[in-house]
Amino acid sequence: MIITAKNMLFVLAAFLVVVLGVIGYVYYSQSLILGMTDRVTTSLKKQDSSDETASIEKDLNDTEMNSIDSDLIIVETQISQ
Repeated sequence: MIITAKNMLFVLAAFLVVVLGVIGYVYYSQSLILGMTDRVTTSLKKQDSSDETASIEKDLNDTEMNSIDSDLIIVETQISQ
């Protein structure tokens, strides 16, 4: 079978669409993970640097502990795929 220039362009275009789709998926997945990390990092930067008991207690009360293992669940899900 002879591959014409038109067919070659079609194959190349299909390949580029697949590659761009994979790159987009990876980028989107990473941005979700990084977005969660940035939220946590931002909240940690807001903590007071004082070592007084009242300041430490306020930082502990302001820290969200409910989703402390949410990143672990995401990592376990990605590993199992």
